[in-house]
Amino acid sequence: MDGNTSVIYTMLSERRSGFGMALNVALVSTNGNTDASLIHALSVEGVSFTTLFDLRDLSEAYNVALLVLKRHEEQAISDVVQRCKELSVPLIGVISEENLPDIDLVMNVTDFVVIPPRKSELVARLRRATDLGGEQSQEGILQAGNLRIDVRRYEVFNQGLRLLLTFKEYQLLCLLASNPGRVFTRENLLSQIWGYDYYGGPRTVDVHIRRLRSKIEERGQAYIETV
Repeated sequence: MDGNTSVIYTMLSERRSGFGMALNVALVSTNGNTDASLIHALSVEGVSFTTLFDLRDLSEAYNVALLVLKRHEEQAISDVVQRCKELSVPLIGVISEENLPDIDLVMNVTDFVVIPPRKSELVARLRRATDLGGEQSQEGILQAGNLRIDVRRYEVFNQGLRLLLTFKEYQLLCLLASNPGRVFTRENLLSQIWGYDYYGGPRTVDVHIRRLRSKIEERGQAYIETV
C-alpha cells in the first residue's frame, strides 16, 4: 500500500457489523453455586456469559447481570443490587416457582424471570433490560458490538476482557467508534490524532490501524473497514 494512495477508514455501521446486538452477561453467584437450567438456556441461545463468584469481578464491561434469588440471602442480594446500581448495569432477578411468594425480593431489580427459564423469554428479557439500561447509561461509555469503551477511565473491553491499547490506538478507536459509518482519510486521522504539526508520514496511520485491528478483531468480529 503506497503512502500516496488515497485510503479511507471507517467504523462499520450497525447494519453491517451487528452493533448493539451483542449481549455480555454476568451470571452472579452469591453462594458458590449456579443453576444448571439457566446455564443451559444461555448456552443453547449462544449468549456470551461469565459466571462471577466474586462480586468485585462485576464491572461495566457487562451490559446486564443475572442473579438467582433465594430465601435467607437478603444481604447478599442487596449487595449485588447496590453494586449493579453503582455500575449502571441492569440486573435481572432469577427466581424459582417455590420462591414466588417472596416476590418482594426483586422490587429493586430491572426485571425477573422464573426458572427453569423458557429460552425465548430469557433472551427477550435480557435484551429488554439492556435496552432499558442503555437509556439510563452513564455518560462517557461507548458501546460498539462486543466492544465497550469507558472514555473516563481510558479502558476498552471486548466481551468482558480488558484490552491493552496504546494511547494512540485508544484515540483512534474512540474517534471511529464515536462516528460509525463516517469515513476518515489518512490525512483526517493524522490531523485529528497526531496534530497538524506532526512531521511523520501518513503511513503511521496505517501502522496504528493495523495494530488496533489485531487487538479488537481477534475474536472474528470486523469493526474497521478500509476503502
